[in-house]
Amino acid sequence: MNFTAYWNQVTPENGGKWGSVEGQRNVMSWADLDAAYNLAKANGFPFRMHTLVWGNQQPAWIESLPPAEQLAEIQQWFAAVAARYPDIDFIDVVNEPLHDPPRGATNGNYIEALGGDGPSGWEWVLRSFRMARQYFPHAKLGINEYSVTNNTADMQRYIGIIQLLQAEGLIDTVGVQGHAFSWPRRAFPSTSRSSTSTVPRTRSSSRTTRGSSPCSGSTRPSAGSRSGATGPAIGARPRAPTSFSTTARSDRLWSGCRTT
Repeated sequence: MNFTAYWNQVTPENGGKWGSVEGQRNVMSWADLDAAYNLAKANGFPFRMHTLVWGNQQPAWIESLPPAEQLAEIQQWFAAVAARYPDIDFIDVVNEPLHDPPRGATNGNYIEALGGDGPSGWEWVLRSFRMARQYFPHAKLGINEYSVTNNTADMQRYIGIIQLLQAEGLIDTVGVQGHAFSWPRRAFPSTSRSSTSTVPRTRSSSRTTRGSSPCSGSTRPSAGSRSGATGPAIGARPRAPTSFSTTARSDRLWSGCRTT
């Protein structure tokens, strides 16, 4: 498929997960992330980094480290991504904070290294974004979550996190992910929708807003995939809505969106 004919944003599916890049401590595997980033830059497309902090697909080796050492490793992870990809446009800093935080065994187990719940209940999220603003001063920083539009309590919690981030001028985009399976299976084996809204910043900035919001690129995986990001685009529906993407398989490299 000619990716660039249908899509105008690139998001790595699994290549940007910390567990994919540094499954073995201090051994970095950048190939998939390099390919996605280079495709975006070669075609003038926005590149969305997915994701820095999540409670899934994290390095197993970090779970047994003491919190201070975990924090140092998280900082090294942020710094390594920033150094290798200096022109990232968008970053999903924290993915699924409500449903999949990095708490406990098999989930990264480093939430306390980032401050745990803290007085606000979400100190680990706030610290993640503070670090991201430090390491990625020119990127738009975002958060992503699923199952909030169908759950009032979760939506209120999500809004609460966003408001905390807004108060410190730390967030630029908000992702809400979901799935739809209503189109013909012959043409679209599986489809996903995600939307991203820009968030007004609460502190002055000299950065230029890059036009209207592209799609998040961070949608819930289909059955059998636990990636947290869309799979590759496989086609384009006529007059497709803004922030529309499709996914058919979980073993390919990129996702994309066509904005209108």
